[in-house]
Formats: sequence, structure tokens, C-alpha cells
Amino acid sequence: MVYTSSSLISIFLRRFIFRQFIGGRLICGRFVLNFSKLLFVILFAFLLGACSTGGGKKLKADGELVAEEPELDENGLPKLVKIPNPYDAQTIEISAEARTAFGEALAEIEKKNWQNAEILLQDMTAKFPHLSGPFVNLGIVYQNLEKLELSEQALRKAIEVNKLNVDAYTILALQKREVGQFAEAEALYKESLAVWPHSIESHRNLGILYDLYMGKFDLALEHYEMCSRLLDQPDKTLRGWIIDLKRRMSQQQKNSAQGGT
Repeated sequence: MVYTSSSLISIFLRRFIFRQFIGGRLICGRFVLNFSKLLFVILFAFLLGACSTGGGKKLKADGELVAEEPELDENGLPKLVKIPNPYDAQTIEISAEARTAFGEALAEIEKKNWQNAEILLQDMTAKFPHLSGPFVNLGIVYQNLEKLELSEQALRKAIEVNKLNVDAYTILALQKREVGQFAEAEALYKESLAVWPHSIESHRNLGILYDLYMGKFDLALEHYEMCSRLLDQPDKTLRGWIIDLKRRMSQQQKNSAQGGT
């Protein structure tokens, strides 16, 4: 499935309710990033990852250390120890006024009253410029109003306010893809994965970009397969994409071999 602007609300909005604005811990007061907590979470995930990919040892009853068999996924690869979203690892302090304002804007978005939502979110970003979530939602509203230049400005402002906001990169990348700016979309997806290497949305959509728009099949396969490994449950649609892509790659190789003889 190829995501379009019209499907962005259904894909992302529910997550914004809990992550973009009121994710993490809520404390009335000012906005704080708990970087020490974030660093610990990421380093701990990497350490666990090293143990779960064949580097672990276990002690037998006779005292001998032997290599531990890694748990395998459906593809026969060592299961990943997932890196948590760094955006969720933040400690966020939000005032009651800001939460109320966001609730009002959200109600207008859910009713697709884009003009009303635009006014409310403009006011909110002016009053609470340190919160990135309202800028992301304003970017989505502008997309639905076909104000793409303003949408890009809002999404880039969200990234400026909080560089850990992976969704801002992903939504802007989708917009760039739809207007044919594939190199810019690719760069944004790569930026999002630099922030959070285990973003399912980024891997899925970068795979789509490489597969359907840029013809970089090897790279597309890498991202589809990583996306599959990150999912908690098997995705039949994604599995179908992988099978179809491998078939097309095999056919391409056969055609190239025939052409060279």
C-alpha cells in the first residue's frame, strides 16, 4: 500500500494524541528533555542487542562457558532487541492550558474542520512554541488544505523545536515523495532513521520509495526486511511485497544475463 496525503491523518493522528503532545510523563510546568535517561535506554538496548545476536555466553553445570543459541525470527535471523523511540523517552512537562487547547484542536481535526483546526493550532504554536507536536499537526492540517508550502514550514519548525520528533521527518518525506522530490524524501527518511534506527514507518516508506519510485531494489529489500523484523506480528501485505520484489529482482538478473550473451 502506498500512503498518500489523504491517508496521513488516519496513519498518524492517533499516535499524536499520546506521543506528539502528551507522550511520556506529564508534569505541570516547563518542558524538559531527560537526556541522561534517553542515553541509558539506547545504550542498554545496544548492549542487549550484542548479547542476543550470538555474542552471549551461558555457564553450564560443569562451569564451562558455551555460546548461547540466539532466538530466531520467522526469517531465520537473530531476533532484534528493539531500540525504543527516543521521542518517547523524553520527560515532557505540559501545562493544563496547553492540554486543553490541544484537545480543542484535536476535536476539530477529527471532524475534518480544517479551517477551525488551523486557527486553533496557529494560536497554540504561538503560545507554546517549545512544543513540537502542535507544529506537526498544523503541518497535517495545511496538507489537507493543500497549503503545501506552509505545511513544510510547520513540519520543519517541528524538527527545529525537537529533533527527536521522528514523525515530523516521515510526514514531510511523504509530502516530498508525492510532489516528485524523491531525493529530498530519501534524505528525510535517512534523517529519521538516524534519530531512531528502528522506526517501522520510516523503513516501510523508504522501502516503498526505493521500490516504486527510484528503482533501487536492493535497498528497498533491505528496508522491507528490516520493517518485517521490527513488527510484533507478521504482516501478510509486507510479506507479499518482499516476495514480489524478490521475484522482480530475479527476473531482472535473468534478463541482464540473457542480454549479455
